[in-house]
Amino acid sequence: MISVFIPGLVTKTPNGADGRWVRTFSRRKLERGTAALMLRQSREKAPDYPLTITLTRCAPRTLDDDNAVYSMKSVRDGVADFLKINDRDPRVTWKVEQRKATRLESGTLVEIRGRVAG
Repeated sequence: MISVFIPGLVTKTPNGADGRWVRTFSRRKLERGTAALMLRQSREKAPDYPLTITLTRCAPRTLDDDNAVYSMKSVRDGVADFLKINDRDPRVTWKVEQRKATRLESGTLVEIRGRVAG
């Protein structure tokens, strides 16, 4: 299993507060790159397929479920980049969760679980 907490990475709603495309694009590119980089820096080997990947948004305020899923799109793409797969790969099950946290504790938790030996 790989478990990486990315402090300060709190994904937002689809277009952010200002709705400007350029700012949104830049923010999403940064989120995607940060997720991939933090997973590479963990130096953990990806577990065997099939995988279950849980993305947990830790923030002072929660989002409704559809915005929570959409807000994790860039992080999901970054995880897929790390695994060198398409995020539609049928061997991967994606889950999005939320947890309340203070501003100082906010961030994103990425957990990658592989096949259970048996």
